Amino acid sequence: MIDDAYSANPVGAQNVLDVLALYESGRRVLITPGIVELGPLHEPENYRLGQRAAQVCTDIVLVGIEQTRPIQKGIHDAGFAEDHLFVFDTRDEAIAWFNRELKDGDTVLFLNDLPDTYL
Repeated sequence: MIDDAYSANPVGAQNVLDVLALYESGRRVLITPGIVELGPLHEPENYRLGQRAAQVCTDIVLVGIEQTRPIQKGIHDAGFAEDHLFVFDTRDEAIAWFNRELKDGDTVLFLNDLPDTYL
């Protein structure tokens, strides 16, 4: 598990995805609500996050349907397999997926952690 839940910013997000890419066995899973508090950069930076995540991850779990629209678009535009993208309304739903789906040998990156009231 890579815990980057408390310091999400555009540069750091790209760097930690580079770290995730180093894991070659098992699945590489990103769980994130995206990067927030970017003002007018919210959409382009989260779109870039989706594009890079699509290159690195085998599975992507997004938290917050509306909040993650730019990430979803970046993932889609990168040609990522739709059946490996999971979008949940709440953090609890994402954690339930994590507990149910991940196996030994998988690597998960938690990028940012917003309370559900923020989504």
